[in-house]
Amino acid sequence: MCLSRTHVSYQQTLAYQKALNKRKVWVEPLFAEAKDWHGMRRFRLRRLWRVNCEALVIAAGHNLQQLLKKQGWGRRPFPTEALSASFLLF
Repeated sequence: MCLSRTHVSYQQTLAYQKALNKRKVWVEPLFAEAKDWHGMRRFRLRRLWRVNCEALVIAAGHNLQQLLKKQGWGRRPFPTEALSASFLLF
């Protein structure tokens, strides 16, 4: 693959390095998680519009997962009142 001089000189700029570092932190981990956890190594559907729909559903699920994690969903401690009320029944 032959790279033009302008492309090679662009890779040496500070703006390019900042964009590359930002991509390493923001984008690449999301794609790796989608591949590992959501089965995006291969799409199940064929045709471009179906593949796009499948990718959007997976992305929406990931966004929902992140939203619920930020809100603390699933990490609620067991209420002690419920435990003491269950002993009162017996």
